[in-house]
Amino acid sequence: MRTLFLTVHPAEGPSSRYRVLQYIPHFEANGIHCDVSPFLSREFYRIVYRPGQRLRKVKHLAGSLLRRMRDIARLRRYDLVFIHLGAVPFGPPLFEWILNNLKIPYVFDLDDALFLRENHSRHGMASWFRCPSKYGSILRWSRHVITCNDFLSEYARRYTKQVSMIPTSLDLEMFRPLTERPKNSRPLIGWIGSHTTAPYLNLMKPVLARLAQKHRFTFKVVGAPGPVRIPGVEVVQEDWSLEKDVARFQKLDIGVYPLPRDTWVNGKSGFKTIQYMAVGVPCVVSRVARNCEIVEDGVNGFLADTEEEWLQRLEILLTDAGIRDKFAREGRRTVEERFSMRGHVPRYLEIFQQAARRAQGLRAQEECRKL
Repeated sequence: MRTLFLTVHPAEGPSSRYRVLQYIPHFEANGIHCDVSPFLSREFYRIVYRPGQRLRKVKHLAGSLLRRMRDIARLRRYDLVFIHLGAVPFGPPLFEWILNNLKIPYVFDLDDALFLRENHSRHGMASWFRCPSKYGSILRWSRHVITCNDFLSEYARRYTKQVSMIPTSLDLEMFRPLTERPKNSRPLIGWIGSHTTAPYLNLMKPVLARLAQKHRFTFKVVGAPGPVRIPGVEVVQEDWSLEKDVARFQKLDIGVYPLPRDTWVNGKSGFKTIQYMAVGVPCVVSRVARNCEIVEDGVNGFLADTEEEWLQRLEILLTDAGIRDKFAREGRRTVEERFSMRGHVPRYLEIFQQAARRAQGLRAQEECRKL
């Protein structure tokens, strides 16, 4: 089976990396020939979310659109197309419409609530061009839809019955606990994210400021676009990099994952929680959405809602090594049982085969009608 995989981001984008790219070697090993085409090049990805550099962005955008035109020209070579989030991250669903009219089957992977208008309204005119209304058509034309949680699955089922929920998962040979924990001079509480999730750090600032009045620790921030300052707290910041990603998770003593309580968060996979657990880092995470399905409060991690809950639970982890060890063991066990990437490969293969067979059957029926 020849399959074209279309993503918005290159490997530096976590969604593309964990929903698509990490599976490619396993698909290839099972007889699927895979070609991958990201909309954003690695160079474009480095600048697209930063202010300024408009001329460079226009140049890269032209190159991205040209790449998609080339993809259209070679569509007939493929038995199946896999689209993660969208062939083009803005405008109408032209690429998907072409696929539908050419009767080339595609599987659509949705791991964000991109269809929510309230999220797009936060970001002004640029987000208006993303056309959140297009996702109904994209889902309706697809042969199968894959989501990362029940909230997205319920939305997808408005347009198609062919929906499967496969959680965002990890290669557990890569994400694993260190055999020997680093001896930090101070306990290291950490957050690893991106420009889109960095504003949620504001939820942590009053908690960490109060915590620092009673306990010594360092707060490490990786991936925030600007400086993070918290009164009385030693903050260490680093830029995110693909090469150091796993190691930075492994070296934390405690992980935090603050999220607001809103509809947009319902579309999230709780993936940062899974990453902390996979490397044996005890975590405190917001009591919202998917986190509540991953964390059994007090067993494999802590859920927190109010400022007082955040403060209490972080204090426990800072002062009780036994609880930290327990969460490290139970968190890893949770990921091994539910979020192992290798365990989901057979389901992907089954979906691809079913989608291709259904498309072949429909084409055969159409040929019969013509005769």
